[in-house]
Amino acid sequence: MNVDDHIYLWDHAAIKVLDVRHQVLRMGETLQSYKMPSNGFIFVSRGRGQVQLNQIEYIIQQFQVIHGSKGTILDIFLTEDELEYYLIFYKVTMPIPTSQEIVKLMDRSNPFLLQYSYIPNYPIFIYHKLKLMEQEWRKAGGINRFYVKSLFYQFVHNLLQQLHRQGIDLIKPDLVRQVMMYIQENYAQNLTLESIATHLNYSVPHLSSIFKKKTGYSVIDYVIQTRLDIAANLLVETDATLKEIAENVSYRDPYYLSRLFKKYKGVSPLRFRKQERKDAIHRPKNIIESSIVWRQIWLYIDSDNHYRYKGEEDIHMHICINFCG
Repeated sequence: MNVDDHIYLWDHAAIKVLDVRHQVLRMGETLQSYKMPSNGFIFVSRGRGQVQLNQIEYIIQQFQVIHGSKGTILDIFLTEDELEYYLIFYKVTMPIPTSQEIVKLMDRSNPFLLQYSYIPNYPIFIYHKLKLMEQEWRKAGGINRFYVKSLFYQFVHNLLQQLHRQGIDLIKPDLVRQVMMYIQENYAQNLTLESIATHLNYSVPHLSSIFKKKTGYSVIDYVIQTRLDIAANLLVETDATLKEIAENVSYRDPYYLSRLFKKYKGVSPLRFRKQERKDAIHRPKNIIESSIVWRQIWLYIDSDNHYRYKGEEDIHMHICINFCG
């Protein structure tokens, strides 16, 4: 993206620091499948290791900075006895009303969602700033949090200077994959095209257009099909009532779910349950084939982006000792 656009958006955004953490990993420990709760930076203050952000690998060393966006799956592995690092999480909001210029820039290349890694020109300066940020954050006073915010802006200022002086490989997030993951994790909520776009920091027209272009389906069709696939599995694998299943997939009215199910699956829910259970007797495993929407989207992931679907990810940070099953 254009560096000036990057700077322009940082300048116009309202930033709130959400958390500052100091972590040490020791021999035999790893950080696995940690879903970043917000946009954030990782700063390595000591040691070497390997970091994966959504399965993209970085070999990290002392003073390295890595940026990832909200929802990114973070894995850290040691290559030395210890690895010491800082995590800084932040939230971005744009002023309301937002100009069309900013909306277009955010759609084209949102800097807060980009993934990248670099080593600062003045690493000792950055290290002292982050160490001070973490110390002030632990004090938890209002004036301390305000000071942390000022230090964070100094850190970002150094980053923006760096963008001018060296080529940093900026990786744009896969919008379609972001949408799919968000829907898979929040299908039981009241999802709308507007709420999904707002959560992912894209405009509705841009998100809708890209998703349709890449998958051939609208976002709402994908929401519906996701819920119906889950309902189909619950029908076969449990004895839950249609009302209970409807509530689980965010439909209050079981009759509405029944109509949707028949429209998309070609058969009523109860007939589907009866037929699938009957057919299961003659199958090696009781596996329900995914709908055409899911199959085509998995093809999109495999062929276009080389991602491997891993299923639901743990939303909590867990440090594994020796081995993680």
